[in-house]
Order: sequence, then C-alpha cells, then structure tokens
Amino acid sequence: SSLQSMMDVCYEFSTKWRFIIHPKKSKIIVWGESAKWSKVNSKLRKWNIGKNEVGEVESHKHCGVILTSSLSTVERTKLACRKGRSVTNAWCNQAALGQGKLNPITALKLYKSITLPSALFGCELWTQLSFTEISMLERMQRYCCKLIQGLGRQTRSDICTRMLGLQTVESYIDAAKMKFFRRIAALPYDCVSKDILLRRLYQTLLIPSNSGFADEIREILQKYGLYWALSNFLSEGIVPDKNPWKRMVNLCVQNKDADLYHDRTRGDTDFERFRKIHPIISRPSPVWRVSKYHPYMLDNCLKVAKIIAAAPASDEILCEHCGYIHRDWLLHYVCHCPHTNEEREDFWNIVDNQVDIEFA
Repeated sequence: SSLQSMMDVCYEFSTKWRFIIHPKKSKIIVWGESAKWSKVNSKLRKWNIGKNEVGEVESHKHCGVILTSSLSTVERTKLACRKGRSVTNAWCNQAALGQGKLNPITALKLYKSITLPSALFGCELWTQLSFTEISMLERMQRYCCKLIQGLGRQTRSDICTRMLGLQTVESYIDAAKMKFFRRIAALPYDCVSKDILLRRLYQTLLIPSNSGFADEIREILQKYGLYWALSNFLSEGIVPDKNPWKRMVNLCVQNKDADLYHDRTRGDTDFERFRKIHPIISRPSPVWRVSKYHPYMLDNCLKVAKIIAAAPASDEILCEHCGYIHRDWLLHYVCHCPHTNEEREDFWNIVDNQVDIEFA
C-alpha cells in the first residue's frame, strides 16, 4: 500500500507539471521474496499509475545494469557472456581467419573496440563479482581469443590470451572502475553524483559493509597501490589529472596482472617453451606481428602459433628418426635431431646471407 501511495504521488506530480509516465516502460520489482511466493503474490498484487496498470517483473535493466528480484547477478553476467560471444562471431569467423582475410592483430583491435565495450557495458557498477561470475567472463574471453587465432579448444588459457597481449577480464573491470571513480570525483561539488559518492565513502570508512561501489573502489585502490588517490580526495579534495591517472591505472593493472600470471605459471612445465618464446606478455606474439607486415605469410604464422601454443609432452618420447629420447618434440626436431641437419644448414645459410652475423 505504501508503494502504491508513492506511485499515486508521482502520478499527481506528472499531471500537475504535464508530463507522461509511460506505464509499459515502468516496471515493479519486489525484493526479498522466494521464487515460490513471488509467483503466488504477483497474481494478487496490482499496481497502477493513474488508470494504467504497471507490470510486475522478476528482472529489469536499469542504467545498463540488470536488476533481479532474487538479488542475484549471475543472469546479468550470463547475458554479458552471450553478448560477447555473439558480437565476436558477428565480425569474426573461422573461415575468414583460415583464408587469411583477417589478421589476429586486426581482430584484436576489433575485440577491444567492439566486443569488450558491448559485453561489459556498465561494468563500472558491477559490485562484488563472485568467483563463478569472473570465471564465466574469463571463459568468454578465452573463447574469443581461440576463435581469433584459430587455436584448439584444449589450448592453455593463459597461452591463448597472452599471445594477443590481453589481460584478464577482471583487470579490465578494475581499471574501468578506477577511471570511473576519477570521473565522479572530478565533478563539481554541487553535483548530486559526487555528493552521493562522498557520503558513501565516509560511510564505508566508518562502517565497512563490503557492498556497493564505495566499498569496492576502496578495496581496488588498495589492491593496486593507489589508495593515496582516495586519501587525497577525501582529506584535501585533490583529484588526479585525467591523462596521468589513466596512464598510472593502466600501468599498475598491467604490472599486477603480470605478477599474477608469473605466479600461476611458475613451475608449470606446459609453459616452459612459451615463456622463452614469448617473454613480454603485454604485447602480441612476434608471430602475429610478422603476419601483419607480411600478410602472405599468415597461413604459415597460424601453423607456427599452434605449435607454440601446444604443450610439451609429459613423458619421454623416442624419436623414430634418430632413436634419441626427448620430452619436447619441437625443440628436438628443430635443434638436435640428426635427421634434420640439412634443413638446419639451409636455414642458417639463409640467415647468414640475409643478416650480417658472426657465429662464435
């Protein structure tokens, strides 16, 4: 009854000032009810704006963020993942890559400028993402990376993303939140958005609740070593300039993401070869840079990328050509196997003719 009374007040206000509230675009969400009772009670409740009935729904998009009556954000994350996959499939398909029509570096630019903004629209307001939701978003990105590069489904996750120089989706969202914080903090003091942010920040400092944007931005700034920006803003009202703050955020996120990558892959034998071939993970693989400047070599580069991404054998292998036992067939075949001595000699002769080098 209290909600209907407030709706009546809104209708009277709209009538007085002569603007229309669209009943079909207005929705009612009731929080705190179980799914069973919600279905029963929704049939008994009636909501009206004037003489028009307003529908009761379980979920609705508000400012780009999907709100559900169960207070669950999983459906929003599922929708973002579906959108990311569908948008990527719209501009990139496996046939085009296989025929050399789309270079992976070009596809990477499309992924960053089209797929990520579409799938993660409004991610600045996504608070307290669960481990399940982060895993769903990371799987979406890995699917897109494998599609872009033509890699198999069994390719290790960190390899397929690092060959394109991509960070994790979690890092992307954290960077977006820190940049959003700076935009709100730079608003005039008479702006409502800044006033709300200040009130929430002071509130979370006094009574931490681990919910909402104010609580999360405090944790994120501490995570990346940028908490001083929040302290300066609250104590002296100082806000960093836009471009220096953007560069600082990107650098801190990049370094943190690289540290986590090295911690995950240290001691993992599947990454021994990849770390040597691709030590700089913030840039696309040299294979894709070569294919960018020499498009006619894209097919060969795709084959080389699949070889680089393949994990070494876990057991010892007997070479059928020379009889030697080895673990990494690629390293053995290219550098050590006597069966390929002629090919190696031809290769070094080509290198010697093209580049002025001296062998020790």
